[in-house]
Amino acid sequence: MKTTHPALIFSIGLAGVSLSVGFLFVDSFSLAALATILMSVWWVGISFSWRWLHGLELFAFWGLTVVGVMLEVGVIWLAFGLVAALAAWELGSFSRRMAAYPPSDDLEQIARGHHLRLLLVSMTSIGLIAAALGLPVTLPFGWAFVLALLALIGFSQVIGYLRRSGE
Repeated sequence: MKTTHPALIFSIGLAGVSLSVGFLFVDSFSLAALATILMSVWWVGISFSWRWLHGLELFAFWGLTVVGVMLEVGVIWLAFGLVAALAAWELGSFSRRMAAYPPSDDLEQIARGHHLRLLLVSMTSIGLIAAALGLPVTLPFGWAFVLALLALIGFSQVIGYLRRSGE
């Protein structure tokens, strides 16, 4: 796909740079270097078509995000990094699925639609995280559990809709 590869490279770069900058703000140079190395390895893996690497890199970026939370790295840096890593993982999976089909204009149209939906979901995620960081709300456990359950149900409905729509 002509449009998927640049988006994949950009997402990986955004994930690595976001986590690196966040770690640099808390003077954790070794973790910033690790995020940069992981980003570079993912890029190299794409050029060598190491399809197995996408899942491992997502797990590694998730692990770095967890370490960042423990080190009290700015949450927005961690959010950008993790959302971008999730987007890169999804784009890698999408390009692998699309590689099974012969190139055509229809596939490029499908790829553009997929990229727009992925961008919408990613930006909505970042916006909701930023809004949640700015709202001082304390909820009892019961209400937090109900809200989490509603979010899970809504998320499963969106996934079901996307599957039925032929994505």
